[in-house]
Amino acid sequence: MEGPPLGGPLFFPFVAQTDDEAIMPAIKIFSGGAMRPLMTAATGATIEIEFRLTSVLKKAIGAGEWCDLAVLPRRELDDLIEKGMIASGSTVDLARSAIGLAVRAGAPKPDIGSVNALRGALLQARSFAYSDGPSGAYTAALLEKLGIAEQMGPKIRLTSRPVAELIASGEAEIGVQQIVALLPV
Repeated sequence: MEGPPLGGPLFFPFVAQTDDEAIMPAIKIFSGGAMRPLMTAATGATIEIEFRLTSVLKKAIGAGEWCDLAVLPRRELDDLIEKGMIASGSTVDLARSAIGLAVRAGAPKPDIGSVNALRGALLQARSFAYSDGPSGAYTAALLEKLGIAEQMGPKIRLTSRPVAELIASGEAEIGVQQIVALLPV
């Protein structure tokens, strides 16, 4: 590992100040995407933020890449703590992230207003994409709970790419992912 284990004290030291401008060291952050505008507005520090899919960030940290702060879902943080890659007791829950269902621009919006309608929409879809990240784990469990996991199997396009890219390109008819990952595409 290049730097200290994640979880040390988080502080923003001012090194020097000239003309009301603070000169600060760079802060390297791994984040799944939703926090960029908030962090940029909240500090004058140079912030190096790497926005990648959660699964990719988890692999990077597991491989020893160093950062000052990792913004990841609880399940991934707990796994990295268990592996000794993030210091125990150093985490805090920051936010919740909702998932959404996406279709290609111009396609009819499926009825997902009830459990039965959602089940029907998923079964009617020719192909269905979801990520291998936290929303994907939720989606896989949801398919089981709906009793359609086996039927959906041949239609599933599991991806490390943004799901909306698969929808936009026609590689999948519908897809599910965190809304913050769907909206930019």
